Amino acid sequence: GMPEELDGRETGVISGSLRAGLAAMIYKSDHRNDGMINEFETQLNGAQDTISVPQSHALMLFSKRCTELAIQFLQHGRFVANSVANSSVANS
Repeated sequence: GMPEELDGRETGVISGSLRAGLAAMIYKSDHRNDGMINEFETQLNGAQDTISVPQSHALMLFSKRCTELAIQFLQHGRFVANSVANSSVANS
């Protein structure tokens, strides 16, 4: 599960919003999700930044966009939305 406390660690959350693949056919939800996890389940109190990308759960692991986002967060402590087309950003 997700930690309840971040203990001062800088944390960014990348969630997916594209239901695709076998998991999406099995996992039925009325909420926005990546085929396995509802977006609201990725909310983490104390996270510096969050972003949602149009990717499925499994494909996020291989996504160039997600890799670039992780690098941005490590370099800047936030996601740089202007460099990522078609994503929605919610700063916390």
